[in-house]
Amino acid sequence: MSNYENERRAAIAIATEAALEVHRIYDAQAAKTYTKKDESPVTDADLAADRIIRERLAELFPHDAVLTEEAADSEARLQSSRCWVVDPIDGTQQFINRTGQFDVLIALVVDGRPVVGVSAQPTTGLIASATAGGGAWLSRIGVEGEQPLVFAQPDSTPRIVTAIWFDPDAAQDRLRAVSAAMGIAEIAILPTGALVRDYLDPAANGLTPDSGEAPNSIPAHAMVGLWVREDRTLASEWDYAAPDLIVNEAGGRFTDWHGNEFRYNKPVPRNIGGLVIATNPDLHRQIVVALDGIVPN
Repeated sequence: MSNYENERRAAIAIATEAALEVHRIYDAQAAKTYTKKDESPVTDADLAADRIIRERLAELFPHDAVLTEEAADSEARLQSSRCWVVDPIDGTQQFINRTGQFDVLIALVVDGRPVVGVSAQPTTGLIASATAGGGAWLSRIGVEGEQPLVFAQPDSTPRIVTAIWFDPDAAQDRLRAVSAAMGIAEIAILPTGALVRDYLDPAANGLTPDSGEAPNSIPAHAMVGLWVREDRTLASEWDYAAPDLIVNEAGGRFTDWHGNEFRYNKPVPRNIGGLVIATNPDLHRQIVVALDGIVPN
């Protein structure tokens, strides 16, 4: 058993409570939408989930730091070796668009790396979770038991994707160079970010075409994120921390362009160096090699 199994169970329970509240608001179509200073959207559902998660973490782990997208950041978290990194709703635009493809993300970071990761999909109740050294698991809200999480593997040519959040228009020349180097078809553009569900093997995980638990009828085998903002960052820590651990514990790889692990609970909580996700180490190595000379050092 992982040293962090108790924290995983607690995170699942907290994510479940938050997901049920998000689902209630979603079904009632009762969420107002606001615009934050960075011009990104936030809804009443984001704020409700954030409140639940922060309150429960404070009750169960009063000495741990918390970093969440919807609450003011504090430099005090940098003094703690344990920090919970939270996105109350990853995919707020998907919530607004009513696609069902959004998640509650909770991760525990210890000394810069995630050791617990939970991703809960409110609309279906599907939960992916992991602990460092303890593997990755799938469960469902209201259903007893869990099963090992299994990623799809390519039979021959891998399906590599990117996301609209990585500005594929700005990165199109680099994306074409990657696909040419890999000898694959044009890289597909997904409307969602780094969702663990994108890579699940439907049969092995018991996913049906109409379940809503997988964003795509055909699973991806890898994702690349190539666009970089002027400050060289690509995403915030709360977007990555939970899926980072889940992907790695499921046998895949989740790194920057050069194969380096991301660090978390940094003074500026954004990740630098692009993104490479792959469902197995060999495919990950191939992509990192293909990116050599295409992306900045």
